[in-house]
Amino acid sequence: MGKIQGWFKGMGEHGNLRFIVGVSLLSVFLKVVILSVSDTLFSLLGFGELVEISSDLQIPDLTIFDFFISVLAVPPIETIFGQWLPIAFASMFSKTTRVLVIFSASVFALLHYPAIAFFPGAFVVGLFLAWSWVLRRKNGRWEAFWVTTSIHMTHNLLAFLALFLLASLE
Repeated sequence: MGKIQGWFKGMGEHGNLRFIVGVSLLSVFLKVVILSVSDTLFSLLGFGELVEISSDLQIPDLTIFDFFISVLAVPPIETIFGQWLPIAFASMFSKTTRVLVIFSASVFALLHYPAIAFFPGAFVVGLFLAWSWVLRRKNGRWEAFWVTTSIHMTHNLLAFLALFLLASLE
């Protein structure tokens, strides 16, 4: 955790655009790694595959409505309910960054409950979003909100584009 924490603090010193792009790319990469590892572990434990990437159920026909919802509409709402409110609530009991980030990431992952297979990936993304909120909150609530929302939007855009490319390969 120390190297990621050091990287995050270093990224926090950069401008907002570089911070948003860097955190978004790293969160997508780690989400893919975590989902691959957790899927392999569940498969080895006899639970079968959690995520079948080639399944028609996993790669829906993507529409402009899906884009609007996943990339533009949901991230601001999830920033409020996945970072802002949980961190504000947890701050009443602890000022430790690690506690605030883990609590927020847990709430964020639970917001994605119906897709339990994505819980580990959502938790990892939630860690990045919560840490972003905590870092940027020092510059004000508005900056924390729009930077965290922008990271989430960029993350969802990259995921949407990846699904779109996978769907076009079928």
